[in-house]
Amino acid sequence: MQLIIVNALSESLMTKTLISTLLLVLSSHAMSQALSVTNTFVDGQTASADEVNQNFSDVVTGVNAIVRKDDTLFNTASGYQALFQNTTGGSNTASGFRALYKNTTGSFNTASGYVALFSNTSGSGNTASGYQVLGNNITGQLNTASGYLALFNNTEGQANTASGAEALLSNTTGSFNTASGYQVLQKNITGQLNTAIGQGALFENTEGSSNSAIGVQALNRSTTGHYNPPSGTGALNKHTSGESNTASGVEA
Repeated sequence: MQLIIVNALSESLMTKTLISTLLLVLSSHAMSQALSVTNTFVDGQTASADEVNQNFSDVVTGVNAIVRKDDTLFNTASGYQALFQNTTGGSNTASGFRALYKNTTGSFNTASGYVALFSNTSGSGNTASGYQVLGNNITGQLNTASGYLALFNNTEGQANTASGAEALLSNTTGSFNTASGYQVLQKNITGQLNTAIGQGALFENTEGSSNSAIGVQALNRSTTGHYNPPSGTGALNKHTSGESNTASGVEA
């Protein structure tokens, strides 16, 4: 959209035109959504005060609709197509390229990073920080993820905490897991109530639940084991499916 206004305009009208242009430039969605105005002009045409004021009102109305969506929802969007499809979701904060792009009714989400929480539609209370973090989340709620691809594949899982690159990467429906460190619980899919701290801890776990692994690569080969609480670098690292095993110390 381009407004061309020539000849003598009052200082106040020119100021309004400049402000409207600035609003358009600052809009996070200005590049992706069209604005329309009542009056159009050609080179050499003189615009009346009424015409300029009408166009100014049109631009302000259009920018407000794009940036705020709805004054009562208290959403904040910064970045190309952030919160693009939001309808009734409120109190969301999206920062980054297509962050919270598909959100429609989800509320109280915070997404910061390239396509963070991209697929989220109705999930609420999630916090995502980093590249594609919680990118596939749809209805999962109360998840907190920080780091490259953390909780990327989560769709419905709830109340998970993932801190570190690829932490809980494969998780889809598992809930109440805590993962801290690079690739911690990376292959977990449906396992629940697991706690893993240290690079690669519980790396192979897919369905095992209620495990607590502390230490680099602790319990890293276990896939379906339950109630195992190893502590120490490499503790129970050859263990695959047993239950209620306790080990403490390096490669114990």
